[in-house]
Amino acid sequence: MNKKTLPELDRIVKQEGNLTQGFIDVAGKPDGSHVSIPVVMIKGEQEGPVFLADACNHGDEYEGTEAIIRFAQNYSGGSFRGTFVGVLAVNFDAFVANTRVSTIDHANMNRLYPGNPDLFISNRVAHVYMERIIKNVDYIISFHGGGVELHLDPIVGYQPSDDPVGTMSRKMAEAFGVTLLWRMQNLPFDGVSTIEAAKFGIPGIIPEMDPIVEGSMTGRRMSIPATRAS
Repeated sequence: MNKKTLPELDRIVKQEGNLTQGFIDVAGKPDGSHVSIPVVMIKGEQEGPVFLADACNHGDEYEGTEAIIRFAQNYSGGSFRGTFVGVLAVNFDAFVANTRVSTIDHANMNRLYPGNPDLFISNRVAHVYMERIIKNVDYIISFHGGGVELHLDPIVGYQPSDDPVGTMSRKMAEAFGVTLLWRMQNLPFDGVSTIEAAKFGIPGIIPEMDPIVEGSMTGRRMSIPATRAS
């Protein structure tokens, strides 16, 4: 396994022990704020792979955001092997507005990868995310869900190839512990983050989780067990 270069943040808002939290900035806004990607990184006590968990490619699918927050709270001391990179909301503007797509260009982020720096802002976010984060990790979990409208039985999508990347992706899906697994082949659209990541030799999965359980950030709560890296 090649040693990865950890993502470099443009703005650091917290650095404490093994934990670093901040933003990668994609573009400036007229009001002086930024279109940005919020990132938390935790270095483990031992050397090992770089593991990425992301949420909110679709801004109303906040299940993964809560899981990443909980993991960062429970494992901020780095009691695992490797490095954890958590991206709380890839499509941050959509997350803030609680909408599926960007409120700026109304594009579907998870149909745009690997992105394009010369097109509208969602393409630019996808490009920066691919170049500065995805290409610098060893494994990916990209959380999705039903958003504000749909109820989903938990299902995990894995990369469809029969090569070592696809084989590892299938193992990751099986380890997630849900009944339904989905081999993501013959998709009727392009631009899915984990499918593009496979082209760079990076195994990944897409858990589709249902948030409709107990009460939480929006009056409901989900339960995602944290797993220790090994």
